[in-house]
Amino acid sequence: MKTIIEKAKDHLQKQQPFVLYKQPDANTVSGLFQLDAKTYTCVDYNEKGFVFAPFNTQEDVFFIPFDKADQFVAPWMSNEIVDHPKLNSEATENDKETHVQLVQKGIDHIGLGDFKKVVLARKESVALTNFNLEEVFSQMTSRYTNAFVYVWFHPKTGLWMGASPETLVKINEAYFETMSLAGTQQISESLDHIDWGAKEKEEQLLVTQFIQEQLYPVSSSLSIGEVQTAKAGNLLHLRTKIHGEVLKGLPVVKTLIEKLHPTPAVCGLPRDKAKQFILSQEANNRKYYSGFLGLLNTSDLQSELYVNLRCMELSGDIANLYIGGGITQESDPEKEWEETVAKSLVMKKVLS
Repeated sequence: MKTIIEKAKDHLQKQQPFVLYKQPDANTVSGLFQLDAKTYTCVDYNEKGFVFAPFNTQEDVFFIPFDKADQFVAPWMSNEIVDHPKLNSEATENDKETHVQLVQKGIDHIGLGDFKKVVLARKESVALTNFNLEEVFSQMTSRYTNAFVYVWFHPKTGLWMGASPETLVKINEAYFETMSLAGTQQISESLDHIDWGAKEKEEQLLVTQFIQEQLYPVSSSLSIGEVQTAKAGNLLHLRTKIHGEVLKGLPVVKTLIEKLHPTPAVCGLPRDKAKQFILSQEANNRKYYSGFLGLLNTSDLQSELYVNLRCMELSGDIANLYIGGGITQESDPEKEWEETVAKSLVMKKVLS
């Protein structure tokens, strides 16, 4: 993997767009290194390349075209996992108070009937010492083997890294697979007996129902799977797999993205009202957190897009971590804060 990392470092130094990524359970790492300094944006999702999209659908979606980039694939081997306990501390009391107040405001608006669910996020800045791109990427891929792990750089977006457990959609010609992922708890000593509370079950059911309602009018043979427990790093989530086929005559990729993004798992229900609340009330701009990224229209008409969760924005000697959680009428602000602390460890564990 040495050569592909050196290529990434060289592109970063030259401030040219690139992406490294490892797909879930893959034994290779892929790289896409843009050859020119132009900025490419998606217009209708007919483009072919690697896409990096923000949470706010009104903002530009950047991509690296396949035909304007060098592509590399390198074998991947798991490295020894190293813990950095000094970064596993909680955020400040002020951070906690701000987030608890935001969650309570969300609960209040749910009580008023403004929406049924809203996903609220915070940003936590972590000071870095001797940041090493190769080491951090290696730790991410070794720890989170079943996630979509990436490092992305573009002069318009900055440097981002992440390990997403959530598929937005996988597309093969007109066929698609997606998932409903929501509800969170930390892994206990035993995975034999996992208890899910009413709040987590309701949260995940709302996501599943939304996806079903969105996709039913535009697809045939829509199939909703059973609810399962899925592992993502030190956390567990409830997951339902969904698949079907887009009706003939519709633009497949554009239709699915517009129907699914942002999902209630990162936004809320009803989507427009929850999104308006998020954009007006959250203390920090989410930027690309809870947006999506991945392969768009490969040579065999496949697309593989992931929700940008468990991610961080790297700027100088600071890592900005973005973490959030789903809020319903049953939410407890203190427990919601604790959930974001647990989620923050996914990225903190790979930093030093």
